Formats: sequence, structure tokens, C-alpha cells
Amino acid sequence: MMPRGIARQIFLGYVLPLIVLLVAGLLIPILLWGFAGRYRGEFAARKELASRMEVLAHAAMDVAEAEANLKRFKDPAFRSAQNQARSIYRDRYQEIMSWFEDHPAPALAKEFRGVHAQFQVWDRKGSRAAAAFEPIKATLVRLTNQTAQARDRYEPLYLTADSLRVVAIIIFPLGALVSALMIGRSIARSITEPLEALVSAVERLERKEITPAELPDESGRDDEVGELWQALRRMAETVAERESTLEARSKALAVTGRRLESVLDATNDGVALLSREGRFLLANPRFAAFFGMESEDLQDQNFARIGPRLLSLFKGSDQEPARLRLREVLRDTERVADETFALARPLPRVLRFYSSPVRTEGTLIGRIVILRDVTRETEADRLKSEFASTVSHELRTPLTAISGNVALLLSEKPGSLTEDQREFLALTQISVLRLTGLITEMLDLSKLESTGLQMEHKPLDCGLLARQVVRTMEEQARTRGLSLTLNMPESIPIVRGDTDRIAQVLMNLISNALKYTPSGGKVVVRLAADDTQLTVRVADTGIGITAEDRARLFDKFFRADNSTTRNVGGTGLGLAISKTIVEALGGTIWVESTPGIGSTFAFTLPLAGTEPEKEAPEELASPTGPRRLLLLVHDQTPILHRLNHTFSNQGMIVSAAAVPDEALRRARGLHPDALLLPPLTATFDSFQLLRHLRADPQTERVTVLIYALRAVGNTYELRDSLLLSLQEKLASALSNLKTDEHARNRPVVIVGDEALFQATRDLWPRQSASPLLWCSKSEELVSKVGPLCPLAVVCDTTTQDMRPVGAFSRGPLERHSNQRVAWLYLGDFGSRTRLLVPHGAGSVSLERSASVVQEAISAAI
Repeated sequence: MMPRGIARQIFLGYVLPLIVLLVAGLLIPILLWGFAGRYRGEFAARKELASRMEVLAHAAMDVAEAEANLKRFKDPAFRSAQNQARSIYRDRYQEIMSWFEDHPAPALAKEFRGVHAQFQVWDRKGSRAAAAFEPIKATLVRLTNQTAQARDRYEPLYLTADSLRVVAIIIFPLGALVSALMIGRSIARSITEPLEALVSAVERLERKEITPAELPDESGRDDEVGELWQALRRMAETVAERESTLEARSKALAVTGRRLESVLDATNDGVALLSREGRFLLANPRFAAFFGMESEDLQDQNFARIGPRLLSLFKGSDQEPARLRLREVLRDTERVADETFALARPLPRVLRFYSSPVRTEGTLIGRIVILRDVTRETEADRLKSEFASTVSHELRTPLTAISGNVALLLSEKPGSLTEDQREFLALTQISVLRLTGLITEMLDLSKLESTGLQMEHKPLDCGLLARQVVRTMEEQARTRGLSLTLNMPESIPIVRGDTDRIAQVLMNLISNALKYTPSGGKVVVRLAADDTQLTVRVADTGIGITAEDRARLFDKFFRADNSTTRNVGGTGLGLAISKTIVEALGGTIWVESTPGIGSTFAFTLPLAGTEPEKEAPEELASPTGPRRLLLLVHDQTPILHRLNHTFSNQGMIVSAAAVPDEALRRARGLHPDALLLPPLTATFDSFQLLRHLRADPQTERVTVLIYALRAVGNTYELRDSLLLSLQEKLASALSNLKTDEHARNRPVVIVGDEALFQATRDLWPRQSASPLLWCSKSEELVSKVGPLCPLAVVCDTTTQDMRPVGAFSRGPLERHSNQRVAWLYLGDFGSRTRLLVPHGAGSVSLERSASVVQEAISAAI
């Protein structure tokens, strides 16, 4: 089947030039070459014959001439010449006869044979008369002329044949090639011109010089080009429709984008969008204003480059937690963070940090970061707590007096009472007891928010405790017309906790269930245990709690707003306190509820033996010796976490405390092998805590290891920059105080009374290079030392508050973190107090800390 359209033209574009090349460039030259060769051969044959005839005639004449000379001169040499000429004649005759065999010419051959016969007859006569040779000579001359004329007739044909050969070899192939090219070009143009017109139309459409309706109508073409034109028209119309739709959508999106931008600019929250690579794609003015910057300063900046600058504006104690949290958030694409940090500059603020991944149709595009200024809320919450604590303390005293007086009156010791008086006093006593309970909850909350609730961690039978609490609440349940039951297996494992606090939580949950369950309902307390924890559930058939209220149920002062709760009353503190108690004991608390059906409050407690830090330490073998129980103390939570992680991984049992009261309580309850104490903190006096430990009979023998840390990159190392000494051994301590001999003009700072300063001045040998600087109070460090970097600091721990010294070491001295500062602490620290790294031993990495702790404990024991 013959192809159509462009395919047919392409086919012809190959076939026609090929035919022209074959016919005109090959076949015709072959024919002309053969034709010309024929005449060239005939001319050559005639030429050969004429040449041989001429030689033969001359040879015959030479024979006759030699004969005549022989007769005349009788010289034998002529006989020899005659024989030679006769030999030539015979050879030419044979050649001519052979030529006639190849080129038949009967008439000429006959004449040649006749004259040859005459020559033979003449040559055989004895006399060989010259007159007899003349007819032969005339015939030979005539035949020679005849063949020469025949040769001359073929010579023009010979030249013409040579010309034809040139034409056949050069002209015809060249002409055939040119013709083929012209034919191919013509056919190619018939293909490319429509396509060029099509491309031109597409370009004009792209430049919007024409519309789809202005495209040429090529519907009459029945080939591929016609189909392309039709497809182009349809595509252009479709694109025009979609472009119109997209333009409308783009305008709508632009309006929406401007509105969103206006909303982001007007919102009071700082909002930023980070790309997957950590680059700021968006930051509203409020976000930048938190850090004293403009939005343009953050746009397209990479967080890895600008992050340290932003983190430097946070409060010192929050810089490291913020850095760690941001690093976790940027590394984990699924992480959702909700934290609170304090900003120190440019304005002191408390910021709530929220971040979550952002996806579009399932594809992660980045992460949103929201900063909310909660300074007022935090301050209001603090003031509310302080107010509640103050009011509670102020109310407890008169309420105690009122309660005692009412009890005295009800005892009738002052005098008898009427029934009405007794009833009124009973009502008064109930109100006082209720108000006392409210004040107790508020005081518990105040303790919880300040130093934490003091709780014991000891083994207890929670089943027995649950029976006692349920028995206590049964009368209240009967009064309300409710059923209160206890459901638990016969054997309940021992848990670790505080009996009074667990009873407080259980009574609070049962009391709430009884309050919010209508008459005739049920309250069931269930206990169940698995391998690691005990679960306590308090289920009721009460009014239930909505999902919105469940989200805030454990917040302070929150109460669900409905008619039942308004009639029952309450402070909204019970569940918040219960949550704190349960979490402090290592458990969790939650609620499950369906409105109109009932609620279930549940909490867990760890079984005895599942919290190694609460148990007496076992002497288990480890790579560094017996398994030690360490109590870590530090006021910076990130450092506690880091030390806890390091020592735990090195086979030690670790407990931690961030405040002195908690450290004292855990030291009494756990009896640790060693308590690791930093010498300087900004929130409490470490040496005051050490004195309390030594004054308490339960902790006076505990080993205390004084340690100093220095940040090195992303980790820490233990430093040897500390020295402990009794004041009466000041001379020996100063001589052992290793300092940089080449550090000139760096002062030695004395923090203590004048007597200490005078004693140090008398004993310090290098005052010319390192002068003494005296601070009679630790609060004077910042004002007197200023930007200087001390060579050494001598502190009297018995008369000075060390908290300002700790603040000084974290503040002004941070700029000199690359320079060594030696610290000498004077006081009576007890025989079981040691430096974790002895002075002069050099820095020790945390990876080697286990062996260092083992050695220090062994030395102290």
C-alpha cells in the first residue's frame, strides 16, 4: 500500500534521486563508453594495417633496389641487405594476413594476395628485371595509400569517441548528482515548508501575537501536516481555556496570599516557615521582632548559619535546652515540639515554642515554627500561685482557731448547747473543714510549684491501701445513694510509692466519681498488674466529660462548665495535684469518658524493683568496678540529662536532683555511694548544701565528689581547676595553686573578709605579675572584676554566699572560656569530700568518667 502525505513525499524523495543516479549517472555512461570504445578499436586496427602495409611496401622496394645495386656493383653486401629486406617483407606479410583474419576485408585481402603473388613470381626470376617490378610497386603504393586513407577516415571518429568517454565519465554522473539533489531538495521543501509554517504559528501563539481562532484553516489537507494543524488548533483552544482558568485562580490566590500576608503581619504570634533544608522561607515581622531583627534579615537565610545568633538571645540557662530541642526538631521530620523558653534580649520575654511538620498532599515541604509571647500569662500564673500560697497561709491560722473553738463549743465544756446551737455549730464545723481542705490543696499546689511535694519511695501494699480508702468512702457513697465496690485479684504485687500521697490521689478520684454520679449509679475501683506496673482504675456511671474538657481536665483551676459541676462546686486543683503526685512517683494518669455514660480515671504505679535508682545499690561487677549508685546535683537540667545518660551507659545507677531540698531528701532515702556536686551554681549555694549534708546524721558519711565541667563542642569534660583546703592551710594551698606563670596582669581575686585578704597578700609571691583584687562580698565580683579574666579566685565558703560567684562564672567569665581560671575554696568540707578530678591531673573526657568516679569513691572510702 502506497504511503500517504509526508510519508509518500519522503519515499519519493529517496526513490526518484536514486533512479536518476542509477540511469543518468551509471547506465548512460556505460553505453557511451562502449560506443566510443568501438570506434577507438576500429581506428587502431586501421592505423595498424596502414603502418604494416607501408613497412611491407618499403621492404619490397628495398629488395628490388638491392637487386639493382648487386647487378651494378657486384658487391655481396647488397645480397645481405636484400635478404634482410626480404625477411622483413615476409614478417609483415604474415602480420597483415593475420590482421585480415581478425578484421575481414575480402576485396582488400584479394588485392593484397594478388600483388604478393606477383612479387613472389618476380623474386623467383633469375634476372629480376626492374621493369617487371614497376607494376608491383605501383600496386603496393596504391594499397598503402588506400589503407592510409581508410585510417584517416576513422581518425575524426576516434577523437569523437574520446570526447564521449570524457562526457560519460564526468559530465553525466555530475549532472545526475545535481539532478538528484535538486529533486531531493524540492521534495524536502515540500515537507519542511508546511512544518516551518506550523512552528511559526506555534511561536506566534506563544508570543500571543495571534489567537487560536486566527490559525490557518488547513482542514483540506489530507496528510499528517493537516492533522498537526488540527491538533494544534485543538491544543491552543484547550490551553487558552486553561490559561484563562489559571489566571482567574492566580488572581484569587494572589488576593488570598495578600490577605494571609496581612494576617501574618498583624498577628501577635511569631510565625516562620523553614524548608526541609532548614532555610527560612517565611518569617512574619513579629517573629523577627522577638529577636530585634527585620523580616528581610531572615528571608532565605539558612538556620545553620543564623541559628547561633538567635540562640544567643535566649536566657543563659535556656540556651542549651533550646539548641538541643531545635536540633531534634530539625533532624526528626515527624517531631512535634511544644516548649517554653525565656528570651533575655532584646527584651526579656517568656516564649512558647511550637513546631510541627508541614505537608502538601502528603509531601513534606518544611516545618512551621510559632513563637507566642506568654510573659504576661507566666507572670500572672506566678502571681496567682503566690497569691494562693499567701492567702492559704494567712487563712490557715484563723481557721485553725475557728475550728478549735467550734470543737470546744461542741464538746460543751464551756456550757451546754441547745439543739439549734449544736446544729449551727455543726454546719460551721463542716464549712471550716471544707475550707481547710481547700487551703490544704492550695498549699500543696504551692509546694508543688516551688520545691516539689516531699514524698517517700518505699514498698507498700496498694491492695490493702485501696480497701482502706474504699471502706472510708463507703458511708459517703451510701449517703448519695450510690454503689461503691472494689474489684481486684487476690494477689497484688508490691508497688513503690508514698502511702499518704497515693491515698490522696485515690480518695480524690473516688470523691470526684461520687460527686458527679447521679443517685442510683455505680462507682467501681479496679486494680490490675502486669510485669512492670500496677494500674488503678476508678470507673463511674456519671455525667461524663466532653472531649474539649478532657483536654484541659488536669490543668490547674480548670472545671468543666455544666449545671452539675456548678452545683457540686470545687477548686479545680485536685486533679492537677493528683497528676503531679502520680508523675513524681514514676507513673502516668489519664481519663476515658463518654458524655452521658460515665468516666474512668486511671493511673499507674511502678512495681517495687522496677526503679533501680530507688533501690539499694547492688554490688554488680562492671568494667570499672562495683556498680555504684550516684546522686547527681546540678541546677541546669540539660547537664543533668547529659551526665545521667553518660553514667547510666557506663554501668552505674543514677539519680538526679536540681534543687537542694530534693538532693537532701534523696541522699537520706537512697544512701548513694557518692553525691556529685558542682561547686558553683546560680540558683543555690552548693557549699551550704554540703554543710547540711554533713550536719544530718543520715547523710554525714555520704561521699561527696566536687566536679567542674567545661563544654567542648557538643560534649563536656571534667576539669581539674578546683582545689579544696582548710583556711589554716592557706599557705600550702596557695603554693599548690598551679597557675600560668606567663599570664601577666591577670589578677588573683579574693572573695572573703579582710583577714583573708591580708593573709593571702602576705603569702602570694607573684603580686607583680598577678596583682590581688579583693571583694569583701561575693556580690561585688561583677562590679570589681568587670571584663577582666582572673588568673585564680580564692573563695571563703564559710562566710560568703556562693550563688553570686556561680552567676559570675556563668556570665562575665563565659567570654573567657578559652582561658584557664583556677579556683580555691576554703572551708571545712569533711573527710569524705573529694575533688572528682584531683588538681593538676588534667582534663578528663566523659567517656573516661566511670573509672574516675570509681577511683574517687575508693579514695574517699
